[in-house]
Amino acid sequence: MMKYITKTDLCIVTRYSGVVMICVGLMCLSPLLIDLIYFEFNYSCFIIPGVFSVILGYICMKTLDKYSSNKMKLKHGMMISSIAWMWAGIVGES
Repeated sequence: MMKYITKTDLCIVTRYSGVVMICVGLMCLSPLLIDLIYFEFNYSCFIIPGVFSVILGYICMKTLDKYSSNKMKLKHGMMISSIAWMWAGIVGES
């Protein structure tokens, strides 16, 4: 018997992917400090994807906060991992 992905599974994955999006966004904002130290003023390429990632991650995390008490399983971890790598690639290219 094949086990399918339910709506609850997708909500759990989306919530924890929001946490990862916030972390990726903060990592995108970290070169901003070096940029401002060396007076390059090329900060828009760091701020736009970083802030977008943090805001979207916060929305995903807070709207699905009721699923934080659900237990995460291996299938959730695998989906979160693949989504996190795709998100880091998308935001990192911006």
